[in-house]
Amino acid sequence: MTKLNVLTIGAGLLICCGFIFSRIAVPVLLDDGFIVDTLFYGNLGWRGFNGLHPVLDYPHHYGGGFTSFIVLAFNSFGPTLKAIDYTYVLLFLFAFIFGSTVLLGRVSIDNAIILLTCSAAIILGVNCIEDGFIDIISHSFAYNHIAICLMMFLTVFVATTSKLTKILEFLVSLFCGGVLFFLMIMKTPFLLFSLFYFPALWVNRGKKVSFYTLLGFVSAIYLFDPALTRTIVSTELLFSNDIRSAAGGIQGRVLHGIYIVLAASPILLVCASKCLTLYRNDPTGTSNFIFALSTCTLGYLAACLFMNGYAYLKLMPILVVVLLLLSERIRASSADTSASSDLVALVLAALIIAQGAVASINYVRISSELKDYSLIEKGPVSMYVMPYFSPGEKAGDTREERLSNASEALAARRKNGEPERGADSYVIFADGIQLLQSVPEVQSKRIVSTGGGYDFTLALEAPPVVSYPVWPWDREGSANFLDLDDVDIVLESLDPYRANVFSSDAMAKLEDEFELCRTSKFFKMHISKNTGENFC
Repeated sequence: MTKLNVLTIGAGLLICCGFIFSRIAVPVLLDDGFIVDTLFYGNLGWRGFNGLHPVLDYPHHYGGGFTSFIVLAFNSFGPTLKAIDYTYVLLFLFAFIFGSTVLLGRVSIDNAIILLTCSAAIILGVNCIEDGFIDIISHSFAYNHIAICLMMFLTVFVATTSKLTKILEFLVSLFCGGVLFFLMIMKTPFLLFSLFYFPALWVNRGKKVSFYTLLGFVSAIYLFDPALTRTIVSTELLFSNDIRSAAGGIQGRVLHGIYIVLAASPILLVCASKCLTLYRNDPTGTSNFIFALSTCTLGYLAACLFMNGYAYLKLMPILVVVLLLLSERIRASSADTSASSDLVALVLAALIIAQGAVASINYVRISSELKDYSLIEKGPVSMYVMPYFSPGEKAGDTREERLSNASEALAARRKNGEPERGADSYVIFADGIQLLQSVPEVQSKRIVSTGGGYDFTLALEAPPVVSYPVWPWDREGSANFLDLDDVDIVLESLDPYRANVFSSDAMAKLEDEFELCRTSKFFKMHISKNTGENFC
């Protein structure tokens, strides 16, 4: 190991630790534009903390792989929204362990550190790679980000052999098979990657490694989803509510794939040029290697069709892997120094790492500035904050003043027809919590909201309502599940920007079997007539 290797390892570990520090060092959880995914994660964690499992106990469009990490964070660090930041750290540690296991003995130390550091930026960076290089802090698409990194490392395993012993290679193969199952149970469309992965593995690594990997995949199914219930039921729900209409349906997804390829075409041309150079100078075994890389890239692209975001960023992580592996193969053949391949890969990796680092630095800075500005007085979400005021607006000296001023300002903007701000939902969420906290023993009440995305069960430490959709589907979707007989309190949203997820039948039942109790600026609180309580 050279001094340069030591320096590279030190720099990479320092950057990874910096990303981890940005998640755990600040006392609050911060968003500055999008609250729905954060509350969605909190809802998943709270249901899991109360012993409920996705698909098996309540409807969910994903099989539960990602949810298991949220529940682990809730159980380890307490059921609070801040635990979501710890969830990201746990996801990265899983990816880091898997990546280190796969990369060991397969690529150079420098390239291994580059890929591991990129995974830290993709998972722990507080802006989403799907949203482009823009300064928006959010907790969205975490399942996409861990999947991207796992597919990067799986591609390395397919394309390269190892200097490990046979027994270690057997264990790594099993590990890869288990990770393929985890991708499927996390988001069923990621199974598309496996359909491309196994042919590539068979061609480039042979029957024995393919069998071991398939054994790991099947064993994971047997252990965690033996009847494939979570996989099949979540897929049916996903396709019935999301794929059918989102982003133009299947046709829209295919067109998006074409846009992704066109956006990445300059880099793909560099890859093609390097493939030709490698094949011309070292044809022995090269065709299998190129087939494996190309097939895994296509599988990655197929999985990306079910991710939102900008087309020009989708292939960037896998192209870093492809270019680094090509450069190593060419260098090993002594045919070329592969300078241009290294340069392009380093530039792409630097962009991924830099955008994540800048966003994380901003996260620490803004969180430190806003840590005393929460609108929520107590409970598991009291450390959650969004920048709900603009320069010149009066924030207030106390929490009550801040919430009153923010609510008044928001109501005035709504009246004037001004466009919605990202933090408006946070003000409305805090208003709903304050309204519910006026109810005696509210933590024992079963609570739902007509406004999609507003779930108050974690905030009030109230029992989850399993029939209430964990993700705010449309009214047709909620009609299939919601049972108001399981509900004590309904908050009817008065926010015109938030869709009503109650079906017409549910709204009729709300009128007949619930009575209006109290109101706030943004909610009407209805109490079930069956509760036998009169605290209105």
